[in-house]
Amino acid sequence: MTHLGFHYIWDIYNCNYTAIDKIAPVASLMTEIVQTSQLTKLGESFNQFAPHGVTGVYLLEESHLSAHSWPENNYIAIDLFSCVPLNNLAEIGKLLSLHLGDVRIDYKMVERGKL
Repeated sequence: MTHLGFHYIWDIYNCNYTAIDKIAPVASLMTEIVQTSQLTKLGESFNQFAPHGVTGVYLLEESHLSAHSWPENNYIAIDLFSCVPLNNLAEIGKLLSLHLGDVRIDYKMVERGKL
């Protein structure tokens, strides 16, 4: 069976507040995910919320990567949709812990466009 896309979803709890409160650290994490996954960034858009929180999207040649943070709840949601399967999920998990602290990660993957 062929799949047209793969939707990787991370719900990350117990994050370090300062790691998810501002655009710069969230963008840094997203950039590392893209680089580690050997994906191609085409563009980006971010919004800084007041008093805290960030939403950001990277447009990728392979689709998109998004992050939405709730620092007041020490939580960030990260979604990566790609037309190519990732083979570096363990590395991404390490990046998340490195950037976000001693976190709890709930992960799932959804295969899209089953042919």
